[in-house]
Amino acid sequence: KDAAGSFATAAGIFAKNSVSFSAAMQKDSGSSNGYATVIIITHETSKANMDATLKEIMEKNISESAPVCLGIEE
Repeated sequence: KDAAGSFATAAGIFAKNSVSFSAAMQKDSGSSNGYATVIIITHETSKANMDATLKEIMEKNISESAPVCLGIEE
């Protein structure tokens, strides 16, 4: 949600699951639905930690739709 405290809630969920931010960007959606697009790049983490993070974000109802995770392999 594009509301005070939503990003802090998400950041706490990431931290709780040992997933560290490398960078984050929020883009105003320009719509009146109350949500903004957020792109988060993390440091290397396990699939289990990321899955737990995304599941909890959905449970907290701070995301309008299911988060999308794109893995990057070197």
